[in-house]
Amino acid sequence: MLCLLLLGAGVIAAGSAVLARRNLQSICDGATNYAAGSTTPEEAAGGDTGRVGQLMANYLNERPTGATVEAGVTADAVFAHCQIEAPITFGALFLNPTVHLDVNSSSKIERAVG
Repeated sequence: MLCLLLLGAGVIAAGSAVLARRNLQSICDGATNYAAGSTTPEEAAGGDTGRVGQLMANYLNERPTGATVEAGVTADAVFAHCQIEAPITFGALFLNPTVHLDVNSSSKIERAVG
């Protein structure tokens, strides 16, 4: 019985980590889409990583997840590397109450037509 309970707790902990990664990926994708939509091709060509990073940080601040972001920009795309220490359900049973997660995301900067 104890083995089954421990196995069940392990499955729940693993599921919790998967959901935390999916949530982080969604938030990181949203941050890159927001930054790409707020950046003109001319600004991107100038390589203003600071402005893009600030746009992403503002987006993340509106969604209090505790995630950090490292931003990058090229002439036609915005990139992000997002990280978080996510709490894991039943993680304390396995002597690891949190897990470090990191994801990457990118979004193309749209050029005006016309």
